[in-house]
Amino acid sequence: MQDSRKPYSRKLPTQLRSKRIVEAIIQACRKILREEGPEALNTNYIAEVAGVNIASLYRWFDNKESVVAHTFEVMVADEIEGLMPLFDELNHQVKPDEAITVIIDILLTAQRRFLALHRYFYQAHQADFYVGSRPFIDGNQSWMQAASGWISIMIKESHPEWSQGDCDFKAFIITRAIEGIMLSAVTDNPDILDQDFFRDELISLARLYLLQNDHQTPT
Repeated sequence: MQDSRKPYSRKLPTQLRSKRIVEAIIQACRKILREEGPEALNTNYIAEVAGVNIASLYRWFDNKESVVAHTFEVMVADEIEGLMPLFDELNHQVKPDEAITVIIDILLTAQRRFLALHRYFYQAHQADFYVGSRPFIDGNQSWMQAASGWISIMIKESHPEWSQGDCDFKAFIITRAIEGIMLSAVTDNPDILDQDFFRDELISLARLYLLQNDHQTPT
């Protein structure tokens, strides 16, 4: 049975020398996971690859799980930083389905990267490292909530006769359906995330929903 508890990591350093040690440990963890896999990972080997003594590792991390947890946290930060130019595209889209494709690609790319690094760890702790639930730049909503708002605006532009409430609801349904399917795939069928047809089916699902609503009068 997988441990679903949030992995523990200690307070991170503020001094430059200590920051460099922690960074070396994280880079070593990523290198081992990418080149040799989770089976090769242990604290002694991480310290060896990082070029630090084991005492330095244990000063900042309790065990290999906490090293992996912070490695994932760094990856999440990198994904969030990379989201800005991608989300900027949403401000220039004229069709909702184009914006939906951008969102699907963002989430799918992140899920693939995290699973590729350490599948079982990410499956057990997906809720802690899911990019879509992280705060948007204003801190008042998550990235997925912001994405839903953008799609709602685009639906409204395509259907000015619809109320804003109807547009908000439709955007919510679309984004949460995509999100739910993708999160379930991580747990139940992670291999499907690497298949091109999975992405295509998600896009088709959203487009079918929009097309269906194009021919209906909202209540």
